[in-house]
Formats: sequence, C-alpha cells, structure tokens
Amino acid sequence: MLFSEPYYSNPSVWVTLRDQQIDPDDRDSLEGLTVGVQRGTIRDRFITDTYGDIMEVRRYATAEDLALDVKTGRLDSAFMYYPLALANLQVDEADSEVVVSSELIREPKSYFGHGVAVAFRPRDKELAEQFNQALAEIKEDGTYDELMHKYVDYDIKI
Repeated sequence: MLFSEPYYSNPSVWVTLRDQQIDPDDRDSLEGLTVGVQRGTIRDRFITDTYGDIMEVRRYATAEDLALDVKTGRLDSAFMYYPLALANLQVDEADSEVVVSSELIREPKSYFGHGVAVAFRPRDKELAEQFNQALAEIKEDGTYDELMHKYVDYDIKI
C-alpha cells in the first residue's frame, strides 16, 4: 500500500466522575485504582503497558459497556477514544456527571500512531501526490481549519 500524508488524529482521554477526578501524571495517586478500557484497542495496550503494574485494568467489549460502568461508579476512571467519550458520556456538556481528567492524548506515537491517512494502490503514486498537494493547499489557505471546526469541537490536526 501507498499512504498519503496523515490528515487527522483523534485523541484519547482519561475520564472520571466529576467528583473523582484523577491526575494521570501522578503515578503514586493511581496506585490501587481501577481503570476501564475497551478490549483489544491501542488504549488497552497503552494502559496495560504503562499503568498495569499499579492499577487494576478492566476490559470491556464495547464503549457502551465501559461508559455504563463509568457512570455508575464501578470504575475509578476510564481511558477512552475521545470521540466515544463525547458520544457515550457527553463529557463536553456542562451538566455531565462524567468529565475529562486529562489533556487530549496522542503520544507516544509507538502506541497512538502518526494519524489517519488515505491508502492508495502502489501504482497510483500520481494520485497520492495529487492528494498530498491538495491537502497541503487546504491547510495553507485555512480551508482545513474551517472544515475541522464545522464537524468537530476539538483539534484533529497532526
């Protein structure tokens, strides 16, 4: 496969009940807490590798099941794909009982990748170059930002 330049990246976030916010950078404060993740995702791998020695990791088949246990307080926190946290937990709404407890997370690249790109057949090199040129142009003239703000309320830029 031949890939274009990456054109967007959706972040991950830590979420908690409003009155149970945590600091994911303070490892000592996480000791013994329970975190939920969606099974088999990059977030599962990241949490298991990074925090599995100090936190109990509970894995869920769906984001909906994970969201239910966050809302009911059966978890101290969850580490989720941000768009799913928005859709399932309404974390961006002022009256939501669940809030984001971290910055938007896109690093390290070894877990979260370099962003989403278009896949082309290797023989379509010219088409891939045209796509990359068009992408560069819309980023330069502000069209990319306009489209981003039309569809999402957070930064998806690489």
